[in-house]
Amino acid sequence: MTNYQTEIVKVAFAWLDKQCYEVKENRGKCIDEIHKKYSNVVRAEAYCAKFIYVVYNEASNNLSIINPLFKTDRAINVLLYNAKNGAIIIQGTKSHEANILPADIMYRKSSSPTNSGHVGIVVGVSGAGLKIIEGNASKGNLEGVLPIFYTWDKIRNSKYNFNFIRCWQQVKDSQEYKKEQEYKKKEIKTAVASNFIFPVLVGITTTIALNYITKNDK
Repeated sequence: MTNYQTEIVKVAFAWLDKQCYEVKENRGKCIDEIHKKYSNVVRAEAYCAKFIYVVYNEASNNLSIINPLFKTDRAINVLLYNAKNGAIIIQGTKSHEANILPADIMYRKSSSPTNSGHVGIVVGVSGAGLKIIEGNASKGNLEGVLPIFYTWDKIRNSKYNFNFIRCWQQVKDSQEYKKEQEYKKKEIKTAVASNFIFPVLVGITTTIALNYITKNDK
């Protein structure tokens, strides 16, 4: 995995470790933190898309890189707008263990036809299926940020319209990025130094030449 993938997965697990559960619909101390980090406004509304944006944003900030994920609080727009922005999209019907990677974003249809869908972050890939960390998820009596496992049979079932969004690949590996930034800084320093030193040297040379001419003219 790239450093960026690793950081995204690490941040997703950090949120999972917080035991981020709802105490009432779409609300709770930890859930409210997701709402605030997304827009600084707390509303009792769906937050699966907010959650993945917050995770990507924290991972990006940790590595001092620009978040490539399109900001939207609607799950379907995560799929549509990131596709427009050049993200790789892998259809669930064509997915398998080799072509889905950690840090990819899962999109699927919602159980309710009135909802815009559901999204989560892939954190584990195996021959049996995928482990996804999702916000606004349900499992047993719990609702909140939860790990959900999907079998390949379900993922490949066109009924659920699974798609996987890979926008992390648009970002260079953080080590490569840092090296590039350091190189650019050196170039800037060199250019600044050249622009300063060259005129000074020209000025000194001109002064010496004028003094020499003046002395010889006397």
